[in-house]
Amino acid sequence: MELSAQINAELDKAIDDLTLFDDDLMSKVFDDGAHIIYVNGKYRGEDDFGKLAHDFNCKDADDIYFKPFADGVRHFKKN
Repeated sequence: MELSAQINAELDKAIDDLTLFDDDLMSKVFDDGAHIIYVNGKYRGEDDFGKLAHDFNCKDADDIYFKPFADGVRHFKKN
């Protein structure tokens, strides 16, 4: 195998091993010190997090539990 083809194959393999949510990759891409937190948006518990997950999925601001959030997104939900 030609050297450039071998390098391309190794590079392709390295890229295939990474995912969009790879923390090492994302820290190199953004390099801003941000922390990314992944959450299960389908969770619907009766605790504050469950209610917030519910709110993010509401199509109607009147169905949102947290009033400050509802007020902030109401104009987006009506359009």
